[in-house]
Amino acid sequence: MPQLQHPVHKRHGDRFNCQSCHAQWTFNDSPTHLLRIDHEEFDDFYKLSLDGSSEVLRIISSHILDDGDLLEPFMTNKFTGEAIPGIWFRGFGERRWEQVLLEEDADGTVVTVRPILDLRLSWIDGDEAIRFDNLEPVDGLLRSLPYAPHTIGKAGLFYESRIRPHLIESGND
Repeated sequence: MPQLQHPVHKRHGDRFNCQSCHAQWTFNDSPTHLLRIDHEEFDDFYKLSLDGSSEVLRIISSHILDDGDLLEPFMTNKFTGEAIPGIWFRGFGERRWEQVLLEEDADGTVVTVRPILDLRLSWIDGDEAIRFDNLEPVDGLLRSLPYAPHTIGKAGLFYESRIRPHLIESGND
């Protein structure tokens, strides 16, 4: 375990977690758009089949490739194993690998966060009617959650500029 010899550890170590200064970068996918489609007209959405779900890719490919083996738009409930009507697509308003976001946790410690709950929900039913479009959490709800990035290293030259806004808020500048 490395020794905490830098004076900033003694000065601010109880206010900031290690990642606040030592995380090198993070990905901030925000907002996350979740779209459920219950119909089989996928032409407008085929590019979304590359969202990382092999299940979605398999269903969309069966329709786009038109090889005669069309799969119904059903996905597996990952908790029960039950087949549920509809396909869920995921996309991002913005996908960035950039600066680390910081917020205070419930204990007042400044931690690294990701905007994982910054969601937008949409649903097109089996008749291609839009049931709801771009619903988002009400104001005041938590949209970011603490996160431990896997890009930890030396704090570097700019750690102070990252934590300064939180020092100013607490009057410890």
